[in-house]
Amino acid sequence: MRNVLSGNKLRVTGYHQTPSVRLPFKLRSLDAWTMGPNTDSTSSVVPPVENPREWSTRKKTRVTLILGSMVLSYTYLSTSFALSATSLQRRFNTGAEVITLGLSLYVLGAGCFVISDSDNLATILVFRLLSSIAGASALNNVPASYSDMTTPPKYAPFFTCYGFSAFAGPALGGLVGAFVNERAGWQWNLRHQAIFVAVVTVISILFVPETDHPRLKRLHDAKYAARDVSDGTDDKAAVSRASRAGSAGRSLGHTISRSLKLPFQWLFTDRVVLVISIYTSLLYAIIYDFFVIIPFAFASIRGFRPESIGLIYITLFLGFSIAACNYLFVQEAINRRIRKKTGKKMLPPETSLIHAIYGCSLAPVGLFLFAWTVPFTHVHWIVPAIGIVLLCAGSMSAFTSLIPYLVAYGGPSAPSVLAAAGFCRSALAAALPLFTRQMCQGITVQGATSLLGGLALLLTPLPLLLYIHGGKLREHVRQRKEAAAAAGAASNASEGAASDKPIESNKEAAVGARIPPGGAVDHQVSRSTADAAGQ
Repeated sequence: MRNVLSGNKLRVTGYHQTPSVRLPFKLRSLDAWTMGPNTDSTSSVVPPVENPREWSTRKKTRVTLILGSMVLSYTYLSTSFALSATSLQRRFNTGAEVITLGLSLYVLGAGCFVISDSDNLATILVFRLLSSIAGASALNNVPASYSDMTTPPKYAPFFTCYGFSAFAGPALGGLVGAFVNERAGWQWNLRHQAIFVAVVTVISILFVPETDHPRLKRLHDAKYAARDVSDGTDDKAAVSRASRAGSAGRSLGHTISRSLKLPFQWLFTDRVVLVISIYTSLLYAIIYDFFVIIPFAFASIRGFRPESIGLIYITLFLGFSIAACNYLFVQEAINRRIRKKTGKKMLPPETSLIHAIYGCSLAPVGLFLFAWTVPFTHVHWIVPAIGIVLLCAGSMSAFTSLIPYLVAYGGPSAPSVLAAAGFCRSALAAALPLFTRQMCQGITVQGATSLLGGLALLLTPLPLLLYIHGGKLREHVRQRKEAAAAAGAASNASEGAASDKPIESNKEAAVGARIPPGGAVDHQVSRSTADAAGQ
């Protein structure tokens, strides 16, 4: 016969019976009595680091939509201002080119209540630039946050939301801005933009949690470091203190220098990043060009009123919706067929380019259709409007395929790659509208739009070329990164031997470092996901 202590029951077991006596108090284990009060406590169990990929579908949907609304609000402000161009010209007695700076400065760098009550045009332009700098991070950080919440095979709904938000914002700004400017004036056109951005900002702060995996781990380690000290786990505490000391040792200047250097290294040393950046920048700039071309063509040639011109922007929504459906349904059907045929669950990033091979061809077709129909008033206005639909469908097809491809191509350096592409888009979209009106006046709307269509046509084969040769190019980049990682690890090993510092392994250097193309290892925790790094 033996006694067994279990919870708040004392069980007396024998050969023929097992009576149970319930005690009025809970017994603690013998280890707890002999080895201290905190050894077997559940409070000493450290929970795992939060993983955004394990969030519920409801939470992912909420965060995805809020992040998409951030992008939407930023791009909305870029074009809603353009609908007040005529009113601002009359108010400040200045030329159209100066007013267009309000659009270009905003795109280059999302105050609107400040500038809405200003009587100084320079103040309006400066605050447009400052508001743009404050909101521009959404275009670069939102795709990275989406990649933190999912894996490449499930990119479709996330990046469709991103692409649609980025393109629907200018269309919505043109549609709403036209009516607000005509009915309430240019000041309220700027004020309602400030209200929109303020609401989205508050919602984002309150309901969007952290998604960056390395930062979540740092916060987790910092949270439980103090408890590790109190529990006597000196080893864990020492590691946590060392980690915090290493992070504190990095100077702000070094961080800023690295953030500014890596995007340009990728842009000017990697051909794939450069060509994709040029192509997406051209299409992005053409979309913003049309916020100058549409009012000019439909007002001066076809005699449309401002509110009627605003309704033309509905065609942009139609084009973006067609591209979104193409990506969500057609591309997903293609992926399912390929998985069934090959038996592979993880498809290469080049697979997502299939819908863009034919989708991108719609952009030059739409440009030429618009160019050769809008100047002729005997042709119904719906025909050039169809050209705008095709242009928007082709442009968004390029974005929904090439932006996720850049995430997979960049691997651990995906944020730097996206920053390089974003810089090109903003620079070209800011510069091109400044002389679009002069192009339309000098070589006519037909000639200016045909020129843009020819440039888009030259780069249309890019998705096909990447689909054929992308695998080899990614392998080349991977080998180059591994070589740089090995060189960096060897350098750290020699420095560590001299200073008695622990030596990081080659694997840690390869996974946890941000590596410029062909450059040295920069030991900064990766902002991108492990799945993207493995592509």
